[in-house]
Amino acid sequence: MWDRWQGILVSGWQYHFSFFDHSLVLDELSQTAGHGIEVPSRAAAGTTHVAGAMLKERLAVVNHEEKNQKLRASFAGALGKAIEPAIRPLGFNWEIGIGIIASFAARELLISTLAIVHHVRTEGVGMTAGLIEALQKERSAETGKALYTPLVALSLMVFYVLACQCFSTFAIVKRETGSWGWMIFMIVYMTGLAWMSSFVVYQGGRLLGFE
Repeated sequence: MWDRWQGILVSGWQYHFSFFDHSLVLDELSQTAGHGIEVPSRAAAGTTHVAGAMLKERLAVVNHEEKNQKLRASFAGALGKAIEPAIRPLGFNWEIGIGIIASFAARELLISTLAIVHHVRTEGVGMTAGLIEALQKERSAETGKALYTPLVALSLMVFYVLACQCFSTFAIVKRETGSWGWMIFMIVYMTGLAWMSSFVVYQGGRLLGFE
C-alpha cells in the first residue's frame, strides 16, 4: 500500500512541475507572438527552421526573475519558502527546500526538481550538465556572490547522508515494529541529526573562511 502511495506522490509531484514548466513555455509563446514573431502553420521547411530558431532564441532570453516570481507563486514554491527559515542556516535557499520536500517521496527527485526549478529542460546526461551550468551561474540578488558554492554542496551532501527521506522506509519501520511511535521517532531523530550535522559543516566552514 505504501509503495502505491509513494508512486502516487512521485507522479503527482512530477505532474505539478511538468504543468508549471509547460505553463512557462505557453507564456513565452504568447509573449513571442506579441513581439511579432509568428510560427507558420504550413510554411516551407526552410522557413520553419528559421522561425524555430528565432523562437528558440526568444525563449532563451526570457527574464529569469519573472520565471522565479511564477515559481514562488506555485504550490511547490510556497512550500519551499515556508521551510526556508529552517534551512537557511544550512546554506540552503527555498529552491533547495523544494527539492528536500520532494525527496521525502523519493530522494532521486532532488535532481529533477532542481532542474525544473532552474528551467533546465533537457534529459539524461544533458540534464545533469545543464543543471551544473545553471547552478554555477546563480548569484545572490543582494551580494552578487554565487549561491551554490562547494561549501553549500558539502552541507547538502551531509544532510542527505543522514536524513531519512523515503516513504517506503517509513512503511517498513511501521510494519516491522508495529508502532507509529518508532517510525515518527526515526523521522524526527534522523532529520534532526542531519540538520545539526549540516549546520556544523556549513557554519564551521564559514568560520574557517570557506564559502
